[in-house]
Amino acid sequence: GLEQVAQVGLAQELAEERGRLGLESLVAVPLRDADANVVGAVFAASRTRRWLDDDRRQVLLGVAEQTGVALERAMLFEAEREARHLAELLEENAAHLAAAVTARDVAMSTVTDLERAGIGLAAVHMLRPQGIEILAASGIPQEMVERFRLYALDSNTLGADALNSVHLEIRF
Repeated sequence: GLEQVAQVGLAQELAEERGRLGLESLVAVPLRDADANVVGAVFAASRTRRWLDDDRRQVLLGVAEQTGVALERAMLFEAEREARHLAELLEENAAHLAAAVTARDVAMSTVTDLERAGIGLAAVHMLRPQGIEILAASGIPQEMVERFRLYALDSNTLGADALNSVHLEIRF
């Protein structure tokens, strides 16, 4: 299918680039984490034919082993830092919500905190006697928010679906 055509095109493009650069020897070594799972690859190349002798092979294998474990450590560190950041955002959000005195304050605080968490588009919808009201929104054009500020509970929207369900609503 299209994926195979893209791969053939990429292979041809890489072969042309290899020729343009005058590369004669290419090697790729998988990078493995401490549990031997592949987490990446290291590539090396030379303009010399048969460049990869036993000494260079051992160096590449040693570097690949160290790099794989170092990448795993870096990924774990990044994940831990992200988890800490999100925990701090949740803590700040709890403080903001505790200080909010109106439904609109709660909504504004929520969308602001979601925006700070890197969520580009957020809105708080509230069920009212006359329908669903958008109390606050971020990343949505204001004229769109105003146009749909109040809409029916039986509308075909993600917000209505969420309010009519006990499940997380996801659409693509």
